[in-house]
Amino acid sequence: MSGSTYFMPRCCSLTELRIPCSIIARKVVRLFAASFLAFISKSSEISIVVFIYGYPYVSIWVTISRFNKGRKGVSPGNQDVLSFEKGLRCPCSQIAASEQPARKIEGATAKYFDHWQEVTSNPFMKKILAASAGFVLLLIVIGMILPSGSRVERDILIDAHTATIFALLNDFRQVSKWSPMLERDPNAQINISGQPRGVDASIYWNGHIIGRGRKTIIESVPYERITVQFELGDQAPATATYTLSSEEEMTRVVWLHESDYGFNLVGRYFGMVQNPVIGREQEEGLRRLKELAENLPRADFSDIEIEQIVVEGSDIAYLRTTSIPEATAISEAMGDAYFNILSFIDDHGLDDAGAPLSITRTFSGSELVFDAAIPVRGLSAATPRTGEAVKIGRTYAGPVIRVKHTGSYRTLGRTHDKIAAYLAALGIERNGDAWESYISDPTRTDEADLLTYVYYPIRR
Repeated sequence: MSGSTYFMPRCCSLTELRIPCSIIARKVVRLFAASFLAFISKSSEISIVVFIYGYPYVSIWVTISRFNKGRKGVSPGNQDVLSFEKGLRCPCSQIAASEQPARKIEGATAKYFDHWQEVTSNPFMKKILAASAGFVLLLIVIGMILPSGSRVERDILIDAHTATIFALLNDFRQVSKWSPMLERDPNAQINISGQPRGVDASIYWNGHIIGRGRKTIIESVPYERITVQFELGDQAPATATYTLSSEEEMTRVVWLHESDYGFNLVGRYFGMVQNPVIGREQEEGLRRLKELAENLPRADFSDIEIEQIVVEGSDIAYLRTTSIPEATAISEAMGDAYFNILSFIDDHGLDDAGAPLSITRTFSGSELVFDAAIPVRGLSAATPRTGEAVKIGRTYAGPVIRVKHTGSYRTLGRTHDKIAAYLAALGIERNGDAWESYISDPTRTDEADLLTYVYYPIRR
């Protein structure tokens, strides 16, 4: 039928219905649309041309007109022509009949016109088409009544502090350790971008099983709430909100999933099917989150000041020291070590260049091995560096976690426990021995006001 032309009167009716839907629903919409249009075309002199295209939308072009098939060619004076090679032209509109190449639809369209009148003249077929049209109308009415959005909520009580749970939710690298979605498709392509954690942190996935999508953190209130926005291709916009609350040294986690379908009737129907699936995924995710959180170090690090910085190395004079892990014994061992280091500094004409340090080397439970050290300057070639007691060395240079500790040296152990819990919850790997820098002079400062900085080297 290449080159076939159909003449149309000047008063034609051109209508477009643009219906958002998913891939699965596209063929269903095509079937019902064709049946409905066939039903309303009761006159043998009325014909309807339907083109459906354009994922993720179903676009239905409906042209109702009287035509005269059988005349070939176009008279010079008649411009009201429907040509499947050039598209649709009429006095009030000029628009392409389809986004698809014309040659792919010409044959099917011609056959459609050949059999159209036979189908619509059959009384039995008219009843079937009328029933189909009624069913479609019923689906539309029910769809308009269905909720335009959905809310699916699950909660769980976890024996861990809110700071730990928050850290596992606020970083997509940690989310991937408990999320059941990513585990369903181990070969999926995963890309984490944006901020490392918190607002604007983003994860993108593309897999054969889980499809393609993106999550972005749009709200992060420390230890209280996190909101994540979903982008799932043609599906309705959705958000997940995690709300944390303390209950007797435990944490209640509420996971709320919200979707907005708007006027997408197909989406409203799919929401009825998807909600139970989403609920089961929430339950599985919360169970895995609970298992992970309850196996991490248990310490509440929400009350300590933590910052990530980069430090430069400095020269130190140090002395390797051992002590039993008891506050009084450690204090005495440090006092003796610092006395020897200061004597070394004076004997070799050096100057102290910073606060005293204590670098933890090993801790076996019954014995603590550490380096008592003092930063120095004024080193020369004549300065001994590997003596029997005091030696010259250099501190670590690179990224660290630094925590400000205010108060008695006796409570520094709890601060170290909190730092260990923080590193584990955020999945941060250590990169060397920790050390303490004693800023305050204990002979001139009240014990409650003593300032100490604790440093932990980390890997980027």
